[in-house]
Amino acid sequence: MEIRRRHGSPVALAGQDGVRGLVLKGRDGADGVHIEMVPVVAGLALERGYHVVVEGVLAAGGYGGCSRIRPDATAASPACST
Repeated sequence: MEIRRRHGSPVALAGQDGVRGLVLKGRDGADGVHIEMVPVVAGLALERGYHVVVEGVLAAGGYGGCSRIRPDATAASPACST
């Protein structure tokens, strides 16, 4: 990917479409699990020393609470409030 070529490693891409489409098999339910997973994926990558790019159409209605993703974002304490 271009961003990895330009920046170097390690770069993690935490994409909304990837989480929803690949991990959850396209499930975009009202439970918001895909919204909670993006900051968890990004937070874990940050903990492990990656530079992180969060990308996607992140609508404020669902992702508005995700403006601050921290390395300590876990499923027990998500960085987003849905």
